[in-house]
Amino acid sequence: MLAYLFAPFTPLGRLSLSAYWAFVAPLTVLILAIRWQLKAADQISETWYAVVLFLVWMQFCLLCRRLQDNGWPGLVVLPLAACCAFVLIVDIDPFVLGTDPDEVKETWGLLTQISYVGCGFWAAAWAYAMLIAGDIGENAYGPPFGETADTARHKRADKIRDRVRAEYGGPVQGPADRMTRATTPRPARR
Repeated sequence: MLAYLFAPFTPLGRLSLSAYWAFVAPLTVLILAIRWQLKAADQISETWYAVVLFLVWMQFCLLCRRLQDNGWPGLVVLPLAACCAFVLIVDIDPFVLGTDPDEVKETWGLLTQISYVGCGFWAAAWAYAMLIAGDIGENAYGPPFGETADTARHKRADKIRDRVRAEYGGPVQGPADRMTRATTPRPARR
């Protein structure tokens, strides 16, 4: 349960496909609703810019975790998230860059075009994350979403024990067997 609480706030770790859908669908609707409301507003306070940037940060964290679930380094989408935040804020209020539209086009034209290209790559990464299943088991970015490293290690040990048991047909000692053996006194040697 704790994994679900921290998933949208940190880019570290992995996120399963179903959890990604559960987080991203309402978050995207919320971002689009806020954008629609703010575009209709006459004046926008700076607090709303902070809210929009925080929601984009949450989207970035979720996308980063989802890419890491597929074995990709998630931080490659950080510049793309910055581009999307820039485009979203300029789309909501173009006068945040200046008061004269010609001055804005002249000064910020190239950066705006680069940001739109970055948003295209963001959309491609987003589609990839929504469609492709993640790695099975532990990968370089940790255990699967919702599992701790200890749980994954015990599952791996159980799988190895079952494989050895199937191959050799005899009893295989697990960690619990070793604990009881260590606490029982050993017979005297002759």
